Amino acid sequence: MKKILYIILVLSFIEKLPGQGCSDAGICTLGSSLKKDQTFDRFSFAINQSLGSGEQKVNVYNTQIEISKSVFKKAQIQLKLPYIFTQGNLAKTQGLGDISASFTYQSNQKNDWSINYTFGFKLGVNAADKAFEIQLPANNSMMMALPMVYQTSLGTHDILLGADARYKSVWRFALGFQMPLVQINKNNFESSLAQYTPNTSAYFTSNKLMRRPDALLRIDRSIAINKRFQANAGLIAVYHLLHDRVYNASNTASYAVHGSKGLTLNFAVSGTYAINKHFELSCRFAQPLIVRKTRPEGLTRHYFIGLELKYRLPS
Repeated sequence: MKKILYIILVLSFIEKLPGQGCSDAGICTLGSSLKKDQTFDRFSFAINQSLGSGEQKVNVYNTQIEISKSVFKKAQIQLKLPYIFTQGNLAKTQGLGDISASFTYQSNQKNDWSINYTFGFKLGVNAADKAFEIQLPANNSMMMALPMVYQTSLGTHDILLGADARYKSVWRFALGFQMPLVQINKNNFESSLAQYTPNTSAYFTSNKLMRRPDALLRIDRSIAINKRFQANAGLIAVYHLLHDRVYNASNTASYAVHGSKGLTLNFAVSGTYAINKHFELSCRFAQPLIVRKTRPEGLTRHYFIGLELKYRLPS
């Protein structure tokens, strides 16, 4: 009970903090899902629904299907298929989100330790070029690009690398790296065009955005409340290694977006309830402690909350 009260007190404090949630371009949730005995499920299918409060209070809803399968005793493949809805003061959008797939191999299991390596990729499903109609003087109108927070894709094809060490499935220490390999982003949102619609001036410019790599460090701990319920709490540090680049309004030259490089530190908690040997219900919550000054990729989240139902076939 003391542990539960501590988590509630921390949540009540960080709920007041603004900023960026997991900033998840894919690396935060990369990889495996091991059971307490440090083995993979033979097969699992999960559907989860999440809500994030994004830049300028844009609501971002993500319905995602996750499929995992062990390919032999010490390896697992995983596929994630998201569908995204957004709603804000400029528009409503929806569409298929970026698809990710990964392969995780358990290279070493000795005593109470398990070490795993993961390789994955993330496929950009569109060029992040959704637009909306704005009204001009004399009853004219024009189409204007939407900021990145409204886009269902980041507009890049990425590779993802990860490694984690787990002690008794209680402590987890993870490292990750995400590199955009192919830039297909054709977004041309420019906040300086605010004279046409004042609501746009508060969004980050993302004209022909070129997104840079991320590195991750994650530390978390699981707490067994009883035989069916397990809680988890931890810190996720994501360091954006370089400044992103965008083009000026005339599309004649690119420049570094100062403030886009740097650290995002997130606090995350979750709880999982085993309904029976095949079904689990999980709830997750994350919120930032430290944020980057500028985030043109549109991953700003004031908070993140998600609910997941999983069906699993034990090994």
